[in-house]
Amino acid sequence: MPYKHNQSRRHKIEKAHYKVTNWPEYNEALRQRGDITIWFTEEALAPWRPAKTGARGRPQEYSDLAIETASFIRQAFHLPLRQTEGFMNSLSRLMKSTISIPDYSSISKRSISIPMHVLSQAMEPGSLVIVDSTGLKVYGKDEWHQEKHDVPVRRTWRKLHLAIDEHHQVLACELTTPDVGDPSAVADLLTQIATPI
Repeated sequence: MPYKHNQSRRHKIEKAHYKVTNWPEYNEALRQRGDITIWFTEEALAPWRPAKTGARGRPQEYSDLAIETASFIRQAFHLPLRQTEGFMNSLSRLMKSTISIPDYSSISKRSISIPMHVLSQAMEPGSLVIVDSTGLKVYGKDEWHQEKHDVPVRRTWRKLHLAIDEHHQVLACELTTPDVGDPSAVADLLTQIATPI
């Protein structure tokens, strides 16, 4: 049991009570959570298939815009890859559109090569930037191999610096050695941010 030393005094701590006083706004906000309003403009549907380049090999079936759209919907609704494909198929059926939807493996493979700043610029950026870092442990061999064969631990550390705005969007990131502090990494992070802050 957590905090077992305070158990004898726990009955004196009153539980916080939250009372909803604005019921009409509260009910409307709950209704708005289920409201899905998504539409594709004609300008977005026109470049859905990539233009022919004349290069050798099989041409790409979907443009970068189609993969970006699928990745953005996946981010917005926190969907796995297969459910993203199903959700976009249902959207195209509702719109009575003839566009073909990228399958989940295409979304997975192609979203690696799409720059992350393209997706982050789709939302309106914030005005504040918060910079913080976290430590990452890097192993030479896995932990099982070290225990089984009594191999010495070859672990190193890296520091991941993140720049985040007040809407929780990641604007920039930098991976450095542990001796680089947050103030030293700020200049490199700010050069990655193209939007005004």
